[in-house]
Amino acid sequence: MKKEAIKNLCCWRDANQVLARIARLQGRLGRMRARADERISAIEERVGEESVELLSEIADIRQELERFFRENADGLRSRTLPRGRIGLRFLTRLEISRPKTTLRRLAQRGLGDCIRIRQEIDRQALRRLDAETLRSVGVKRVTRETFYAAPKAKK
Repeated sequence: MKKEAIKNLCCWRDANQVLARIARLQGRLGRMRARADERISAIEERVGEESVELLSEIADIRQELERFFRENADGLRSRTLPRGRIGLRFLTRLEISRPKTTLRRLAQRGLGDCIRIRQEIDRQALRRLDAETLRSVGVKRVTRETFYAAPKAKK
């Protein structure tokens, strides 16, 4: 069926043919995406393999730079060179061995400001509420008619 014919649907047979066309196009699109995913996976794998050597070399160079700096810094914390800067800095990080226990203890001690809670509206739970409750919290249940086309997948 040509594009011109698709624009002028006039019977259920035409609608059925158009659904078949959608199914064929979606199948082609799915195959295209599958091939692209395969190519992307292959590229990512190749990049991973190729980058191992480079990452290892960078780590070795950094280690040698650190050794050199520690031996020759004469009390300096950093040194600016024409190609960049090297030095030492203090790094403090928090190690939390048992996060669930720490969360419970923070809550028990009233340190809720140290707990991050992500809040979002649960639309499934809202669907169970009655109209009056929804209205009281500023939610309106809206029903509208929308079109759908669900072609059968080709086997």
